[in-house]
Amino acid sequence: MAEVINPPQVRCRIGDGGARAYLESHEPVPPGAVTLAALKEIVKEAGVIYGLQEDVLARIVTEGYDGQPLNIALGDAGVPGKDGRVEYTFEVDAATPHAGSGDEATFVPRVITSIAAGQPLAVQIPPEPGKPGLSVTGLPIAVKQGKAARLGAGPHTTLSEDKLTLLAAVDGCPIWRPDGSVEVQPVVTLPANLDYTIGTVDFIGSLVVRGDIVGDAVVKVKGSIEVKGNVEDVSIEAGGDVTVHQGFSGHGKGRIHAGGNVSVLYVMNQTVVAAKDITIGRECINATIDAGGKIHAPRALIAGGKLDAVQEVEVGDIGTMDISSAKIRVGRHGKLLEHLAQVDKDIKQVERQIVEVKEAVYKLVKFKLDTGNLAPDKEQLLSKLQEAQKLLPKRAEGLKGEKAAIEAELQKKSDVRIVVRGTIHKDTMVEVNGVRKFIDSALEGVIFVERAGALEARAV
Repeated sequence: MAEVINPPQVRCRIGDGGARAYLESHEPVPPGAVTLAALKEIVKEAGVIYGLQEDVLARIVTEGYDGQPLNIALGDAGVPGKDGRVEYTFEVDAATPHAGSGDEATFVPRVITSIAAGQPLAVQIPPEPGKPGLSVTGLPIAVKQGKAARLGAGPHTTLSEDKLTLLAAVDGCPIWRPDGSVEVQPVVTLPANLDYTIGTVDFIGSLVVRGDIVGDAVVKVKGSIEVKGNVEDVSIEAGGDVTVHQGFSGHGKGRIHAGGNVSVLYVMNQTVVAAKDITIGRECINATIDAGGKIHAPRALIAGGKLDAVQEVEVGDIGTMDISSAKIRVGRHGKLLEHLAQVDKDIKQVERQIVEVKEAVYKLVKFKLDTGNLAPDKEQLLSKLQEAQKLLPKRAEGLKGEKAAIEAELQKKSDVRIVVRGTIHKDTMVEVNGVRKFIDSALEGVIFVERAGALEARAV
């Protein structure tokens, strides 16, 4: 055995779960009092076989040792694993929780964004495994393994087959909730006004505004819009219905365009267009109203402006002593006649172009035959004219077909009417199936219909 000085005074201990070894002594060890071989024997008897720092042992031999714990071997601590994470496909911005109360409580997004059904909302990135370490005694050292991240599936979401991707189950707005889960709101509810702070809204779902829509906001949704308050000079476009519980008024800049029905308490100076029916509760002042179905306003006052419906117009009073120049039109015939006039105009223009192009081609071709060639710009012009010569007859043929279809539509019977529940004042223009009449004196409770090209007025 190697020489040692009082071997019990110098000991080797294993610490930190085997990650290091250190020497300690009750008394200082003077320089030269112990040999390197003796120190190595002490370390060996302690079981140290990895990470020995022989340079430290050598300094103890030559410089001495004060006896305090001294690291003489270091193991490999290993590499801890990395936790998994979730990557989101949308901008994560915590929602304001619980607008409304009871069953209507919901999270309110700070930014309204769109995601289509089936698109990914979030992807789970797996954890990275750790690399085990090695102790100074040659035994493995366990390291912390990474934890899998949680994909929180909220309302209107679904997991992919491999459970690693969260998908939108419906069209709507993605919401990151305070508990880390994600939901999709097919209907976004704003608890207060919608104004410039929200910015332009272009949303794939539906929208409910519990306050007003103010300023000159632009709102476009694929679904429906419901506004509990008023709407100012705002542009609204909806694929479905638009419901305004109060009024739609401003300086004539506002426009509602709906793919479904529109319902509003009153309209002033604005434009409302609906593919289906329009309902007005109280009054319509200097507004333009265009319905693909009916205009239903049996208790409303209509003063100024223009109302146009395909099937029926039903109103309370039309005009007042001060404002009586309203124009009311019902039926498709009027629009069809306007369209027919435009198609006739287009046909004449195309036929004129056919003649002009033919003459221009003839002149260029003759010049080319007479001179043997054309300048590059003239050659290019000739090519374009010859292409137009092929297309213009097809254009003329298409317009004539469109004209025939309009004329056939005009021959169809259309039972449409204008119903006035109250008073219609003089100077109001009514039109039914293209037949017009200016009212020269006030009438009470009257229905206007068209029969054999003449306008009839009947009592309600």
